[in-house]
Amino acid sequence: VLSKVFGWVQRLFFKFRSSNSIVLFYGESIKEVFFKKFPNYSSNNVICIDHPYDFDTDKLISIKRNPLVVSGIGTGLINKNSHYIYKLASFFSEEIKGNKIKFQHIGNMSNEVKSFQNELVSDMGDGRFMDRETFENQLVNSSMFIYFFEENSLYDLCPSGTFFDAIKYEKPIISFKNPFFKHYFDKIGEIGWQFDNIDDIKDFLFYIINLDDTSFLKITNMITTNLQEGKSILSLDEIEKKFLIQLKKYAK
Repeated sequence: VLSKVFGWVQRLFFKFRSSNSIVLFYGESIKEVFFKKFPNYSSNNVICIDHPYDFDTDKLISIKRNPLVVSGIGTGLINKNSHYIYKLASFFSEEIKGNKIKFQHIGNMSNEVKSFQNELVSDMGDGRFMDRETFENQLVNSSMFIYFFEENSLYDLCPSGTFFDAIKYEKPIISFKNPFFKHYFDKIGEIGWQFDNIDDIKDFLFYIINLDDTSFLKITNMITTNLQEGKSILSLDEIEKKFLIQLKKYAK
């Protein structure tokens, strides 16, 4: 109910906002999708910046394998397709037993998602409060982060805080193709892999866990370099510069 009320308030604001009000969007892809979905709303007086995020951390380790730890992170919700991780893991029962790959979710799960749970996915923090240090340690010890946000979903218009966790902890991203991730892959470079569907993700993971060490390091080192560059591109200093340049247009 609250989300519906909030959506109604937002529509009223965009329909009747004053000519001197300024709208701030967190992400170029979000702004583009928004005005495609709502072409009758005024796009005047709009500022667009990347979501501010503090990338400082002293907890970084190289990408591990044996097992390759594939982690979903954040609150598990149906509208994020968080339940897909259980289906994905079901293709890898032998590889999980053989310690070649591990699937886990770091964060609480909604009751809807819990109904999909199986023994092939470790649920880290499910039903329990997880302190920040424990949460960070779980992130750091992951090999890759996985996201199941689909195109034409809520997450076309919602910045993902967990995406910025991937940049911070230098973890390659596995995701479905959608406007948000496409924008940042274009902006930063190859910071992981994007796929059309879960079968393609499955095939990729079978490929990556069977690479020799030299090939694995070559691929992941390139991605780590791009993730490190992403911290500079998305730094608070860069965001501040872009914000002030845009704000000057509306200064009176």
